[in-house]
Amino acid sequence: MNLITTLQIFNLLLLIIIAVLLFINRKAENQTKMRLAFLILLVLFVLEVFMF
Repeated sequence: MNLITTLQIFNLLLLIIIAVLLFINRKAENQTKMRLAFLILLVLFVLEVFMF
């Protein structure tokens, strides 16, 4: 039970970090890197939803 809660908190922190990085790098020329990061963000979000 504690392990699951820790994983959820870690996932949430990871989501926040990636969202901040995306916000900072939205002006970047390399769009493929942004799309990849967005895809990872989406996958993590889906995992987060299914964990609850």
